[in-house]
Amino acid sequence: MCQAVGTAGQGGLDVAAVVVYTVVTNALRVLFWAVFLQAVLSWLPSVLDSSAWARGFDRAVRSVAEPFLAPIRRLLPTGAAVDFSPLVFLLLVRVAMWLTGQVLLR
Repeated sequence: MCQAVGTAGQGGLDVAAVVVYTVVTNALRVLFWAVFLQAVLSWLPSVLDSSAWARGFDRAVRSVAEPFLAPIRRLLPTGAAVDFSPLVFLLLVRVAMWLTGQVLLR
């Protein structure tokens, strides 16, 4: 952030807008990494089969990511051997982070 943080009337950024931006972008980052980790773990089934800790970690990541990926899967065409829903979600999260900054920090 290059501008001074102050109140909106002083020409700086509104403190509330910065707080909202920080909270929203951090939540989006958590979702981004959960979906990214789920995608990576889906390519490593032997790791998940070999460790109870890894299976528990996979379940935790899936419990966070799956509610966001399921609606995207319903919208994408079926029949492909590759699941593109994580890629679509990651792109949407990046766009949402950019838009959040554009709206709140202007």
